[in-house]
Amino acid sequence: MSKGRMEAFTDAVIAIIMTILVLELQPLTDLSFHGLWEIRTELLAYFFSFFILVVTWNNHHHMFQVVKSVSTPVLWTNSILLFWLSLFPFVTATVDANWESRFAELMYVFIYLMYNISWVLLRVAVVRANPSTREYIGRKDLLTTAWVIVVIGITWFIPEAGVIGCFIITIIWILPYKNVEKLFNERK
Repeated sequence: MSKGRMEAFTDAVIAIIMTILVLELQPLTDLSFHGLWEIRTELLAYFFSFFILVVTWNNHHHMFQVVKSVSTPVLWTNSILLFWLSLFPFVTATVDANWESRFAELMYVFIYLMYNISWVLLRVAVVRANPSTREYIGRKDLLTTAWVIVVIGITWFIPEAGVIGCFIITIIWILPYKNVEKLFNERK
């Protein structure tokens, strides 16, 4: 399979997940600022999950800018990543309905942890299939995964910290792989 075809498939799946995520939002029944305030947790959970999806799409795009070919392990690990991402609408709706529930928040953080582990596996598969990418694709995903484990511990004691903690960790990824950016700036 060509790299472009896998990227197009990934783009489409992430776009569908984003669409499902927004379709979970219920329309306002009280058309006022008070009504908007009443659905604040729903909007916050939506925002955090949408943010995670956008940052994932952006970093996926950057990672694959330096990839020459995809192997079977790359295809499988990419599919596993998409599987965990596809669960975000479900866990987002669950957290929204149960904002202060330890179980709901831990479930959200668990999905986020599995998503992070699948990103690590994807990076490893990409580097194995394209050894020259090693110098461009860093290992901040390992740091991210370690922080998610810390968030699990915090969430056990402060349930509301789960989704918020995942959002804060995702902020690290706003700036994509620096060496990929550097490479493309040098090519200009």
